[in-house]
Amino acid sequence: MIPARAWLPAALALLLALTAFAVPAAAQPATVPTWQVGQEVGYGLTVPLGQELTTLLTASSSYLSLVNITHLNYFNATGSLDSWVDQQVTMKTDSAYILHTVSASGIKLHLVLNATFNNLPQAGTYAGIRIGDNCTLPVFPTKTDASNVTLDLTGLTTSDGRTSYAISTLAIQNDTTNSTTQLRASASLVNVPSFGFDNTTCAVTVAYPSRDLGLTVDTQNGLSTLFSPALDVFNFPITDNETWWANSTATFAGTETGTIDVTGLSAQDEQAFFENVSQVLGGIPLLSVTGLDHFPIDLSQVAIVYGGVNVFNHGQIHETNPVPVNLELQATQVSQFLSDNQFHEVFEIYPAMAPGVCGTTIAALYSPTYPAPNQGMIVGFSALLCPGPSQLPIFEFPNVPPSTARGNIQKTKTDYSVVPPAQGNAIADFFLQAPYWGLLILVVAVAAIVALLVMRRRRRPARASPAAGQAQTPPPPPP
Repeated sequence: MIPARAWLPAALALLLALTAFAVPAAAQPATVPTWQVGQEVGYGLTVPLGQELTTLLTASSSYLSLVNITHLNYFNATGSLDSWVDQQVTMKTDSAYILHTVSASGIKLHLVLNATFNNLPQAGTYAGIRIGDNCTLPVFPTKTDASNVTLDLTGLTTSDGRTSYAISTLAIQNDTTNSTTQLRASASLVNVPSFGFDNTTCAVTVAYPSRDLGLTVDTQNGLSTLFSPALDVFNFPITDNETWWANSTATFAGTETGTIDVTGLSAQDEQAFFENVSQVLGGIPLLSVTGLDHFPIDLSQVAIVYGGVNVFNHGQIHETNPVPVNLELQATQVSQFLSDNQFHEVFEIYPAMAPGVCGTTIAALYSPTYPAPNQGMIVGFSALLCPGPSQLPIFEFPNVPPSTARGNIQKTKTDYSVVPPAQGNAIADFFLQAPYWGLLILVVAVAAIVALLVMRRRRRPARASPAAGQAQTPPPPPP
């Protein structure tokens, strides 16, 4: 069994792969495009997050019932979400293209919720269910009561990656991506259940203490992925309603450093949390994890061994044994209005589904003629939902001009920065920031002083005659 984490890079690689797909013809099967160095696309969006959440929770009681809310007593949310991507072909060799992908995503949210739930567990201590060495939650007696949550959240993640695609097929050969994540969150919880686990006696204690919690995440990731053979996710030519398999093996290597911290937990709650983590991880055969026993979690102290292989060792993602990657994909042709104010035929590409089955999924959207004929690239992503017998888009990362994407990436990095930039020092900036007026003035001043000293030595004034009876000192040698 492969641990879930091992699939994350594969999913990322697939996502990057789909962001580079292109088709040169709309009404005919899509054949391999020809990219030119410098061609570029962008996509992304800004979401008024507070407004969207308010609409979601207040527009229909069906959403509330999904989380067992019988009455929304008070709700207020403000915030935003930005996510932007820019991709450019930066190099072309005899056999491969290099696609440079830069992205930034940020979130800010202030939320106050007071709601009545009909399934809150009653306070007390209950016998768990023992299954082998593990203790699982029992079925709790429930009550109807109101809970109050106040949440403040700010987060920013950035990435910079380069992916190699085979010119002949656009199959993915390898990818290297560096990313950073910063997150700060604080929550005030009133009448929200807390669960304490005693794995020795297999008992679970439910309590309702008021709590103020904090979450801090500062991580840096560098991941390299090698596919052998190259992962042919497009299987050209592609036609409408076609399905196909993309099969390969992936080898991962890289680094993951930084810290994750939670504050506000009692010593008992923190111990119970990590006992829970150990119990879950201990249930995975051949998996051994050390360094996950207290906050803050320092990734440089974590070690993960799977099947006798050091998968993650104190911040290093060791080169793994090749992991099988087997993807069944499907393509559907649709029409999209793009940033050039024209309609284009595009392909939605997403995981294949059984005949007659309509499921929720994420699809990559590609144009055969954008940014130019025979040079088409991704135009965005769409979340597809099935409210009926056919899929409908409910959320989309639309295509935008590359300059818009680049500008918004920089703006997102500034607006959602978790750690505000240091305040400038006027004196230091005068000397050290362009156009460096302070340094230029300093150089000129030093040069003037040196010149003045030289002139003084060369134009020395005459000396006065010594007083009578005073010994004469011979003059210094000429300069």
